[in-house]
Amino acid sequence: MAIQRIKIEGIEELTKQIMNLSDDKMKRRELLKILRRQAKPLLAAIKSKAPVADKPITVKGITYKPENLKKSFVTKTGKSKQYPHVVVKPDSGKTAKYDGWYIHFLAYGTNHIQGDDFIKKGADEKLPTISVTASEELRRYVVKKTKQIPFIK
Repeated sequence: MAIQRIKIEGIEELTKQIMNLSDDKMKRRELLKILRRQAKPLLAAIKSKAPVADKPITVKGITYKPENLKKSFVTKTGKSKQYPHVVVKPDSGKTAKYDGWYIHFLAYGTNHIQGDDFIKKGADEKLPTISVTASEELRRYVVKKTKQIPFIK
């Protein structure tokens, strides 16, 4: 699974302005809101590209429905207090409603399955528009918050 990173033009300048704002919890919360909003179209694109089996598949006694992988994709918020981030990934584990633990087999292939990097295809489709809208939302947020500081007009 390829990791896709978004490079936003002028992010260094925005970061400096954001760091000058007060209340770190508020900054983190606002940035996460923006990032979650931007992750929605990426999540939809990846889900639309996810392969769907023709029939249920049983592995080690567990039966997976045909659209299990597609439904397993979720948006998760990172735990870092210093670097807020959002990840789009398949949910997995015992507590996951739809367990997508087998994604690497489908994305990269095995001796028996041809790989199809559908995640990269979905991300490549949406990342250009996401980076533009994310940078615009960040700019609007910084402008709004800097206007609230008494000595900035």
